[in-house]
Amino acid sequence: MTFSPVDANGRFTAEYAAYTHLVIANRVQSQINGKGYSKDFMTFEQFMEAI
Repeated sequence: MTFSPVDANGRFTAEYAAYTHLVIANRVQSQINGKGYSKDFMTFEQFMEAI
């Protein structure tokens, strides 16, 4: 199944907003902890399948 980050009106969906919030928060937290950020991450499609 294909998931779109935008709705029919071209606006970002709530699901995409949640996904980007988690990705950005994870990267910032990793950098604060001195770990950098991993190139191994969950795609938006994987996120949607998980929820």
